[in-house]
Amino acid sequence: RFPGPKLAAATKWYEFYWDIMKGDGGKYTWEIQKMHDIYGNIVRVNPDELHVKDPEWYQVLYSGPTSRRDRYPPAAKMIGVTGATFSTVSHSHHRIRRRALNPYFSKSSTASLEPFIQRRVELLCRSLKQQLREGPVELHTIYLAFANDTVCSFAFHYSMNLLEDPSLARDWKATISAIASMTPLVKQFPWLHDAVEWIPPSLLNRIAPQFARIKELQANMMNEAIKATENHGRSLDSKETNKQGLDDGATSRPTLFKHLLSFSLPAKEKTPKRIGEEAFSIIAAGGETVARTLTIATYHLLVNPTALERLRDELKGVQPDPDIALEYRTAEKLPWMVSN
Repeated sequence: RFPGPKLAAATKWYEFYWDIMKGDGGKYTWEIQKMHDIYGNIVRVNPDELHVKDPEWYQVLYSGPTSRRDRYPPAAKMIGVTGATFSTVSHSHHRIRRRALNPYFSKSSTASLEPFIQRRVELLCRSLKQQLREGPVELHTIYLAFANDTVCSFAFHYSMNLLEDPSLARDWKATISAIASMTPLVKQFPWLHDAVEWIPPSLLNRIAPQFARIKELQANMMNEAIKATENHGRSLDSKETNKQGLDDGATSRPTLFKHLLSFSLPAKEKTPKRIGEEAFSIIAAGGETVARTLTIATYHLLVNPTALERLRDELKGVQPDPDIALEYRTAEKLPWMVSN
């Protein structure tokens, strides 16, 4: 019924070849683009999936909460957890979990953290200047450090201080990259995440370091979730909290764990395993999406001097003194700062 290579329609091994075997992997995206050039806007990319290249279809797929959309199970399982909102298959179940997250990450909620975020941006700028004095800067790493430190600080009251330690930042990028690099493999073999649970960490680190990094992050979040569950309902001394290295400025709001434990959710949605997996997915996705967006935007501005100059002129109109922070409410009204 739908056009595309017959081999892609017959078996997932075609996708496996391009994503795992061809070159350094991850090539199926580009092969799909070639399929569109040959077959049109709708192509079959494996026995169970279609790929649509049509901007007008966006409104059909993402039609809002009134339309029921269950998540594709193989895609939901790729990060190796089932308790996160990201990996929830059922439309109705996803709405329950998303309803709990919405107020925590709402615009009004995060707006109160603007002074804290501004301080993280200032630290990012200082780190960029320092690294530029020493040579070229790998933007994705430093942006990922900034995003991760910011997300962890306001969601978990803890910062890994990646911006202050380039070596730690590179290690963290390797961890996040492991999640991305393993997803095509897990999509083909969804049992892999379960299988590695039986492998001792020391051995896993030797034979499959990518999986070892992922499992270590998941274990850390599980431990934090257990502590949060045990401490739920207790009043923590904020001074003692700061002595433990928590990032001051973001501690005026509850941690994500405390928010979920206090929210009106069924008891099964508040287990340490469930909220630990939610935390894992937020750290993994929350930092990478911001870092990737900033990296790509910076690249295109640097290779397009006209666009860079236009953006600078727009910013100068509302921020004549670069040493004075630009407020979000001002920035969001600028044409080049808004995606339409």
